[in-house]
Amino acid sequence: MKRFVTLMGWLLPVFLGSVLAAGQMPPYTGKPIQYQYGSMDWVDPDRTAPEGTAYKTFRSRTINAEVSYLVYLPPDYEQQKTARYPVLYDLPASGGTPRRDLPEIVRRVDAAIRASRISPMIVVGVNGLRGNTMYCDSRDGLYPVETVIVKDLIPHVDATYRTVASREGRAVDGFSMGGFGAAHLGFKFPEMFGVISIMAPPLLGPELKQALPSNAWSRLFSTAMAGDLEYFRANDPFTLAEKNADALRDRTVIRIVAHWENENWLWPQCEKLHQVLLRNMIPHEFYFLTNVKGHNRGQCLNTMGDGAFAFFSSSLVRPQSSPPAAPRTGAAPGPAEEWERLADGSVGRETEFQAVGGIAIPAYIRKPDGPGPFPVIVLAHGGRYGKAPTVAMGRSMQSPTADFIKAGWAVYSIDYRPADRIAIEPIEFDDSVEAVKTVRKYPFIDPRRVGWMGGSHGAQVGSRVASRVDLSGTILCAPAALDLIEVKKAFGRGEKLVSILNKMVADMEKERGAPAEEIENNPAKYGYSSALTEAAQVRCPILIINGRNDDNSPVSIIDVYVKKLRAAGKQVETYLPDNGPHGFYFGRPDIPEWRESTRRAVAFFRQRFEQGRPDKNL
Repeated sequence: MKRFVTLMGWLLPVFLGSVLAAGQMPPYTGKPIQYQYGSMDWVDPDRTAPEGTAYKTFRSRTINAEVSYLVYLPPDYEQQKTARYPVLYDLPASGGTPRRDLPEIVRRVDAAIRASRISPMIVVGVNGLRGNTMYCDSRDGLYPVETVIVKDLIPHVDATYRTVASREGRAVDGFSMGGFGAAHLGFKFPEMFGVISIMAPPLLGPELKQALPSNAWSRLFSTAMAGDLEYFRANDPFTLAEKNADALRDRTVIRIVAHWENENWLWPQCEKLHQVLLRNMIPHEFYFLTNVKGHNRGQCLNTMGDGAFAFFSSSLVRPQSSPPAAPRTGAAPGPAEEWERLADGSVGRETEFQAVGGIAIPAYIRKPDGPGPFPVIVLAHGGRYGKAPTVAMGRSMQSPTADFIKAGWAVYSIDYRPADRIAIEPIEFDDSVEAVKTVRKYPFIDPRRVGWMGGSHGAQVGSRVASRVDLSGTILCAPAALDLIEVKKAFGRGEKLVSILNKMVADMEKERGAPAEEIENNPAKYGYSSALTEAAQVRCPILIINGRNDDNSPVSIIDVYVKKLRAAGKQVETYLPDNGPHGFYFGRPDIPEWRESTRRAVAFFRQRFEQGRPDKNL
């Protein structure tokens, strides 16, 4: 999922005789502001530490004063003297402090670590001044919360504790105003955070007229933003996601969690943010908890179960005892200590495969415990290249990845070669064939039972891999840009599609020097190929999963592809639910179609793998 837009601030304005840089706001000169969500204490006067935490302070250079925070260290921190741990920064909700909000998080994280359901991590309870500034630097300049967190707190934590001091080892999470803060900080500073969890955020704005958001807006806009709409827009998560789309895309693991509420504004705003990320092709997970009716973090966490914190465990780098060894390629991982044990008892590790031209591309191999040989499913994520989504998909504890492991199969999550644009790159098809060849060499893999499952771009690639290498079966989930000629026809019919598809059509026509209509008459002349032109060469059964309301992968094009496959005598099944938004097949627990798509995927591969069992050939 992906795209872009830029934010323009003040352009070299002159204020009080000084010239400001582009995008910089002039100093605030209004009246002193009275903040309304509690006292603005940089240091919590209560120095007692809630169970499982330690009360700490540090010297902030930004404000030249002490700032307090709470920290949780994992159970083995003192025993593993050389281990370095990932860090979860937790942002309290409005009116809250780490003392109020962190104990529940620590209780759940500690229990999950001790039960080996998640890997060890450090948790820091951030002093956000009760959310009074919306985790921005206050417009009046008196409370630079954002700067204190990013420029002072994080470097202090990295210097004080044994952390994985990189974006890959750093997550930001929050509920309610803390969720707004997580979105704001995560989107504004993609170089700092590799994982962003945005839970039930109040994505406020002047356009919301319901009583609750209108009241919150009137209180916060006049205080945190000092009534400056331009300053608010510059710090709004919607703006920041658009502005930094290229830096977020395929590098950052993002989760949005929404729930029902009476005034019907919070979840639609979360859905709006979800759509912004989709439009900009930024991979993310979106959870809509339909059984949670109140604005309550505990209820959300209870509903999400182990997945609430397994998300961080699967997305952050694991604790490191020493610099990681160079990934192996094309061969089995080495000794047992090089594997990481996951919460479901399976084991996995980061690796690479050699693509065309010898380029090394990241991958993640995961298998049930034991020697095998196991059937394996190659997983291909949507979007462009990105190691973070590749590893996260391999480690995932949710469907369908977890269901494949439970069925006794291995998974091999693969990435793509770096590219500077969103496009169909034929070399990716050949790279992916090399990935299939590589996974077949692992001694614990049954080379006769290899399947492919891809979503969006990964499905588009999979449609071409299926005509290039023998597979047990291929599942294509919402294959984006399946055929650009058909995409142009869909636009011509007035179908609602994401605009990036229109750009891809225009780029294709420009590169080939002819309109799509002319190219269709003689594809070979213009060097044009697609899944449709290669339908007759498909070498395995196919299952297509695609929602009828998917504007990235219109079902009208799926229908054309299915007809082509069947006309060529190929075996193809479809699951085309009326409600199937883009990405639902890889994680939308709020809709039953997600479970049904997983059920069908497991049944499809089970049948194909059963047919390919070695004893069936005796």
